Amino acid sequence: MTRKPSATSNKPARSGKPAKDQPTPAITPESPLDASPADPEPAANPLILIELDAAVSGGFSRGRFDIMIRGRAVSVAPIQEIRLQVGDLVIGTASFGQPDRAAAAVLPDTTPARQRAFRFNLPRPGDGRTETCAFQVIARTEDGFEFAQDFAIEIDPAAADQVLVATGPTASAAVPRPHAVMYIERGTIDPDGMLSVQGWAIALAPILAVQIFAGEERISKARIGGERDDVAAAFPPYPNARLSGFNLTMQLDEVDRDADRIRAQVVCPNGFGQEESIPVERLQRRAAPRSQPALKDEHHRPDPVPPVLSFSLMNQQP
Repeated sequence: MTRKPSATSNKPARSGKPAKDQPTPAITPESPLDASPADPEPAANPLILIELDAAVSGGFSRGRFDIMIRGRAVSVAPIQEIRLQVGDLVIGTASFGQPDRAAAAVLPDTTPARQRAFRFNLPRPGDGRTETCAFQVIARTEDGFEFAQDFAIEIDPAAADQVLVATGPTASAAVPRPHAVMYIERGTIDPDGMLSVQGWAIALAPILAVQIFAGEERISKARIGGERDDVAAAFPPYPNARLSGFNLTMQLDEVDRDADRIRAQVVCPNGFGQEESIPVERLQRRAAPRSQPALKDEHHRPDPVPPVLSFSLMNQQP
């Protein structure tokens, strides 16, 4: 199931270029006579600059290969939203308030601007395959203007550098700390329609709620405040890191049991928020327990259970 862009996104984004319906600049006496008012702004000097931190990383978790994507968007106009999108599927969204408090920055042409940081989890198939994953990071300003930047990453889980940025601009300056960070560790639906979601979420401001969606349907608020000393150790600047865990277990209505994605939405004050989504993990019914044969002697033991590969997006400081 794909998510549609926010209803307030009333102008289509284009890769590396502003939307077509932006105001046409007037021809001044200094303009060349053959200049066309319809010429788009050069891609080398976009209205919005979007860069990734080149230090991308990934790892296995619950049948997925999760990739940490972080970076910044720089713009003269206040940025209201940044989203990570693969094709038509929106993977994650960060929303922003208080435009006057955005960190100062400059565009490549030295124009003074403001910047917003983002950090998203990009889940990929956990079958160990090598692939090139193309995606877009799209920034939307308060007036509805959107700018999309194309990126591609090379994924090789068996390599020393498992994830590398293949195409797209990488950060020319230090990436600031994101306002909010979240990670959905697991989202399952069993054959009886029982939904279970676990994860953690941190923010520089209080977290008012974590909403859980199955597909496009809002299910309920998650229970928040779970103790996570591991998150606190990795993210000391965030005041709620030690009590950042969230979880929800709930019986789904019949209509929601076929959802293919789980989405969590962090709600903060003053217009800040964060959304992430992961594919649903389908649980199978447990088989009836079988009796185990008696051990012949103390030196004979059953084969050990293979360990479950796990991964947490905590190997890079925000």
